[in-house]
Amino acid sequence: MTWKRSLVAAIAITAAIPLAAGCGRSAQSSENTSPSNGLVSTTRPGTSQVGSVIWAVYRDVNSLDPIFAFDYPENTADSLMCESLLRQTPDGAVVPGLASMSQPSPTRLVFTIMCTGAYMLKSWRPGVGVLAVANPHYWNPAVRPLVQQILIKGVPDVATLTAALETGAIQGTYSYGLPTLDQLKSSRAVKVYEGPGWSTDAFVVSSLTGVLGDVRVRRALSMALDRRGIVGSVYRGAALMPRWLSNPGTFGYARDIFEAAYDSSPVLTPNIPAARRLVQEAGATGKTLTIGSSSSPAVSRTTTTSMTPRSPASSSANARRLIPQSALGW
Repeated sequence: MTWKRSLVAAIAITAAIPLAAGCGRSAQSSENTSPSNGLVSTTRPGTSQVGSVIWAVYRDVNSLDPIFAFDYPENTADSLMCESLLRQTPDGAVVPGLASMSQPSPTRLVFTIMCTGAYMLKSWRPGVGVLAVANPHYWNPAVRPLVQQILIKGVPDVATLTAALETGAIQGTYSYGLPTLDQLKSSRAVKVYEGPGWSTDAFVVSSLTGVLGDVRVRRALSMALDRRGIVGSVYRGAALMPRWLSNPGTFGYARDIFEAAYDSSPVLTPNIPAARRLVQEAGATGKTLTIGSSSSPAVSRTTTTSMTPRSPASSSANARRLIPQSALGW
C-alpha cells in the first residue's frame, strides 16, 4: 500500500516578493468553520519586469515528457511549457487554454488548437534544475510574462529551503506539510499565502493479497488513524479534518450547496476499541504489512505519524521509501 500525496491546503511561499491536507485551517478551529473562507485562490498579478526567479520543488525534475509527469516537480516544469486544451478559473468557469471549444451538437465537441507554451526550455541540468525562458512566439498576445526566466530547482532538505527563502536565494515555492511553516509566517522576509487545495491525503491499498485483503482490517486502520494528530504535526494546522474524499477546494460551482453538505457530514474520528475488535475478528493480530512512502517530506512524516502505538497494526508495520520511478507500479 502507499500514501498518495495530496494538497488539502495549498501554501504559496515567497521570499521578498509575493508568491498543503486541509484548507489553511487550524487543527484546533471549529469543525463547522467554512472550508474556504479566508483563503486565497490567486495572488495579485505582478506589475514590473523581473529578470530571473528561482522556484523550489521538493526534489529534482525527472522528466519533461508530460506522459511521465507523475508528481509536482514535473508538473511545475511542464506547466510552464505545455498547456491543457481548456482551463478552469478559480470560480469554476471553463475557458480556452491551448484550444477554443465549440459544441455544435450534444454529441460533438470541436477544438481549435493554437501554439503552446508561455515559456520554452533553455536548459536542463541534473542537480541544477530546469531553466525556462519567456517564449516570444507565444500564441496569446494578452499574456506577456513579466518574469524572463524561471529556474525550477529541487530542494529536498527543509532546513535548506527555509534558509534560502529567508535570505532570498530562492524566490518562491508551493509547499505543504512544512515543519518550519510557523517560522516562515513570522519572517519579515517571507510572505505566506494559504489557499484551497484540490486533493486529499489517501491511504492507497495497492495489493489485496496480504493482510489488507480483509475489509475488516482496512476499516480498522481507518478507525485507528489519528487524523487530527497528522493535521497538527505534519501540516502545522494548515489542513482540514476530512469529511469526504473530495476536497472542499474542488467546489468550483454551487459552492454554498457543497459547503453546507460538507459541513453537515461527520468528521472521521478514531475508535481504537472498535478497530482492535475488527483486527481480532479478522484473525490479523500480529500480522505484518508494508507501507510505501515517496521521498516527499510531508508524505514521509505522514507515514511515520500514522505508525504510532495508537494503530492496532503499528507494531507489525514496515515502512519503505519509494523512488518516483517505481512508486506508480509498486
